[in-house]
Amino acid sequence: MNPIRSLKIWFLVKLLRRAAWSLKQKESYSYSTLTGDFDNSHRLAEFISAAADQIEKGDFRSGNKLWDIFAPTCEWDDANGAEKLGNWIFALLDPQFRPSRTAN
Repeated sequence: MNPIRSLKIWFLVKLLRRAAWSLKQKESYSYSTLTGDFDNSHRLAEFISAAADQIEKGDFRSGNKLWDIFAPTCEWDDANGAEKLGNWIFALLDPQFRPSRTAN
């Protein structure tokens, strides 16, 4: 594997683990503003943590879902996640996991 790509993946895993940890540290896990697949920030943190483990093992199937979570104004923002942390993670996910848009 390309050493630059390996470093990006390592950094992404570290940031994802930090993101999951930061959500778990919040006093309240329930946010009425969460939309999508996660009804509270604790479930979101569990998904992010599991995705970090998968990516570390070379399994990138959760990449597209992570892109959706960390895209501007999505679940990460709804869970009141740290803006800078979310932006760093999104920058590492995009453009590799950006959903392809097909014209109808």
